[in-house]
Amino acid sequence: MRAVSRDTGSGARMLPAMAFPWDALIASGATLVGTLGGVGLKGRQDAGREERLADRADRRALGDRQRAAYVGLVVAARASLRNLRALRLAYNADLTDTPEAKRAFDESPRLSDALNAAAVTVQIVAPEAADAARRVYAAAKVVDDMYQERSIALVGWERATGMKDGQGYPAFDIARAESLCDALDAEISDFITAVRPEGN
Repeated sequence: MRAVSRDTGSGARMLPAMAFPWDALIASGATLVGTLGGVGLKGRQDAGREERLADRADRRALGDRQRAAYVGLVVAARASLRNLRALRLAYNADLTDTPEAKRAFDESPRLSDALNAAAVTVQIVAPEAADAARRVYAAAKVVDDMYQERSIALVGWERATGMKDGQGYPAFDIARAESLCDALDAEISDFITAVRPEGN
């Protein structure tokens, strides 16, 4: 556009005002702001969705670890209970010198350690089940300790008296061993009930 000068009468010339394209600038600015705002909102929505997905994955992974710990504890406790009942049967039949009974005695510390490790794992990944896990381990330890104490005392008796095979040694308390095994079985059942999801 060519500017044409006008005479104002005072000898000064005035140039005509040129029209600034405000409408075009406002429309372009609004489009730019709208686009950037949409991109920002979309970014926030994507970030929120990713956080929710990550949170869901974390909860699922924790649930998987908890279930694995629960199963590990029950399996270890049942193995320990089976071994302790085998020892009770051996004592009841006065067959503690058989290879099977000796194997059961030898297995007791390993099974006790495995049960302890399983109980500690539950306490770490599922604090809400920690008390129930401790009760299972404590019940197994009471039975195991009963057998271990008797075994050690019997060795001492045989050395002190010179008698073999427990001759003259007080009889093993089968009823108490049975009762303690039943108590362990009950604690295992209580643990399963405590960690079972509602509705199952």
